Amino acid sequence: MIRVLVIALTFILGLNETLALDSLRARLSGRMRAASDWQGRITGPDGGFNVTWPDGSTAQYLFGAGLWVCGPSSHGPLTVVQAFNPLTGRSWMLPGTAADTLLPDSQRRRLYAARSGVHDDLPGRAENLMADAHSIVRFTAASDRQFDPSSWTFVTGVSPLPLDITQHTFSWIHGPLRDVIVIVYDVRNVGQSPLHPVTLGMAFDPDLVDAQAPTVDVHRNAMGQAERDAAYRLVRAWKTQHNGTQPHDSLGHVGLVLLEGPAKDGSIDAFLPPDRQAGIHAIRYIRSSKDILTNDQRVAFMTEKRRDSDTMFGDVRAVVSAAPVRLEAGQSMTFAVALIFAEAANMQHVASTLYDAYYGGITTDVVAGAGISELRASVVDGDVVVDLPSDISPDAVVEIVTVEGTVLERRRVAPSAPSLTFSMTQRAAAAYVIRLTDGNTVLTTSVVVTP
Repeated sequence: MIRVLVIALTFILGLNETLALDSLRARLSGRMRAASDWQGRITGPDGGFNVTWPDGSTAQYLFGAGLWVCGPSSHGPLTVVQAFNPLTGRSWMLPGTAADTLLPDSQRRRLYAARSGVHDDLPGRAENLMADAHSIVRFTAASDRQFDPSSWTFVTGVSPLPLDITQHTFSWIHGPLRDVIVIVYDVRNVGQSPLHPVTLGMAFDPDLVDAQAPTVDVHRNAMGQAERDAAYRLVRAWKTQHNGTQPHDSLGHVGLVLLEGPAKDGSIDAFLPPDRQAGIHAIRYIRSSKDILTNDQRVAFMTEKRRDSDTMFGDVRAVVSAAPVRLEAGQSMTFAVALIFAEAANMQHVASTLYDAYYGGITTDVVAGAGISELRASVVDGDVVVDLPSDISPDAVVEIVTVEGTVLERRRVAPSAPSLTFSMTQRAAAAYVIRLTDGNTVLTTSVVVTP
């Protein structure tokens, strides 16, 4: 079945962080539950770490998706590109090691979706991707472990860019948004001086094909009206014969669409819905048919000094700000992305539904429900303490899971309990995933237990 992936991207400059995220959560979490059947589920080899895909896409996967920030290093006259990406695939494209979560690589890939682990470096299983969930990942400039793109080594106490970034991921099993993933990045300059020029972008590798395919090429697609619509940039993913050139078994299409962006003059208060975006070139669509291995190559990719034609083959694609922005000390900026998996015939309908939800319009056929709060956990005296949201049901279950996917302990939530504690006396010093399941809602967070 042909599927379409729509990448929607936005900049919201200068908005108050709390108001922006609270407003978004209120609009989106209220649409998390509706009377609609959810589709098939893929289960990892150990029975855990399920990946739920929309109907018809069980033989498809997405090679990574993450935020790239290009700007002047705070430690010398060097322009760097730093990636903030817990969904990483191949390290050359979206290097998860380029942004610190204090977690090993396998844990950074916990939201990475794939069918099996036999193709390249796929992890093979992941957290629930399509679930009633609000997942949070944080990247901090003050972390003890950061990646220096100038030398491709890890250093201590040094961050190439003085940024704290929080990634919020919203997904749904039920209702008209069940094929939608919304990712919101809050980008804050925690340095003492303005950061300029800064270019931001969403980079990804859209391989919507069988994970067993020996080779993957991406081609321009001609698909009637949607292709002629300037708002959509459609490509086609092929599965090719081993060492061959003839495409066969076409399995998917990929589209890019702008959801909202800043005004052309750089105004920081622009909130532009799609019908007001004509002629505003705040976003550009670029691609590369070459591996992006070095920092210089990444900078060139982000600043358009090196760019390949859209008619060429290419794995790496990005939706990038057309002009640099200026981020004052202490200022935050929100960068939001929507991934939409939909059949070709339903793409416009799903996109319209997302616009209605995102911009606060009336969304039909949606039953509002209360989205539960975020999940928090910490290490106290060597044990893991999980702060429980107040709005979960008595049937909720909390698990502590290894980064490889093994459930170590499962606990049912006690009525009205504000927290629960996992004893780590017999556990190794390592990163762990805390997973709360309440009906169809799944929340995850992570902790690092040190010796």
